[in-house]
Amino acid sequence: MAADSVAFANGVFCPPLPGKLGPYKSDGVSRERVCQSAQKGGNCHYYALQILRGENRIGNHPLVPPLLSARMEAGLLGESERIQLEKLIKKRSFCREGEKIASAYRKGKQKLDDCFGLIFAVTKQYDHLSAQEKNTRVAAKRILGACKEYGKEESDPQGYRKLFIDTLEAFLRQDVCDNFMNYLHQERYKARSNVNQPLFDYCQLSQEDIQRASLKPWDDLNVNEKYVRESIAAFACLRSIFSCENSSWDPSQGPQALIDQLKTYGPHLVCGLIGKSFYKEAPSQQPNLVQGRQIHFWKVGSKINESSVGHVIVIVGAQIQNGKGYVYFLDPEDGSDPKDLKSQKVYVMSYDKLKEKMTSLDGYQLKEISEDRVFSSEKFYAVHMGVKREDPELET
Repeated sequence: MAADSVAFANGVFCPPLPGKLGPYKSDGVSRERVCQSAQKGGNCHYYALQILRGENRIGNHPLVPPLLSARMEAGLLGESERIQLEKLIKKRSFCREGEKIASAYRKGKQKLDDCFGLIFAVTKQYDHLSAQEKNTRVAAKRILGACKEYGKEESDPQGYRKLFIDTLEAFLRQDVCDNFMNYLHQERYKARSNVNQPLFDYCQLSQEDIQRASLKPWDDLNVNEKYVRESIAAFACLRSIFSCENSSWDPSQGPQALIDQLKTYGPHLVCGLIGKSFYKEAPSQQPNLVQGRQIHFWKVGSKINESSVGHVIVIVGAQIQNGKGYVYFLDPEDGSDPKDLKSQKVYVMSYDKLKEKMTSLDGYQLKEISEDRVFSSEKFYAVHMGVKREDPELET
């Protein structure tokens, strides 16, 4: 019996194909697979959803196979075939519109993330100053001068440095707020709200809906807490746009319940302090490949990076070995190449560690919303694509 079959005698392993769907092949029916890049910026939610969606991605390509479109235009389809194809075009046109909204959100968020990354890179030069000194107008003038020097040889094609300089200059022009960091957080919140709004409009989510979902009265939240709540609402909109469905599984149910859900619905998206970015050292590798893929893991006692910001990963397998549960997952921080199965890195961790590190899907920021670490039947902990697998026993 093959080694990878033995490894999953008491579980399931169901990773999607590496890469992503690309343009149609010359036959006008099937599509090529192209490389999937690693996530850009802090967009783990968006990129994890692309992994989860798999073959449902449309992209900037024809809505239906060109051969079928040509047959319809030439009047070569029967009446029922033509009606079915028109319905499919209408459905995919709606889905493609959602993809465009989500992609614009990703790009806008990435630009803001990169801009504030530059802010922190520049302001780090002033760590020797007290918080009070750093937040004065005098300090802002110094940072503005440093920023104009920092990276000035670069072309700045995305306009990140210019955006930061404009923000600094706007702070120095206004006379309402004298605290530089408070002003920056307010500006970040306003800018992120503008990025979020098309998502909210598309999903018909009102500000009142977001405020009602808050754990505390909206007026009692500071600007950073409002930023977090609206970010969580934006992530929920992304999942809705891509037609995800909530899983009935939660970590308190144990590994067998997860195995059953994976067998039925395939990969699951989850959130928590999970993934390669939480470790200070590279993972080790198991000696045997599983379905052509290398399995990576961190040894007990590996040094970790402390963080209160959650990360989104995709669970693609689970098993029970000698009475202990294990979980296999993909991290959107890794890209993959359809021509090389080994390029699709799969990580394994114990089920107990998953349970310890996981949060509900509205627990993206643990620092402000620590109660999201407490499992509750009123919360959701994972989503899948809502489509039952044709033969869930194939890969057990």
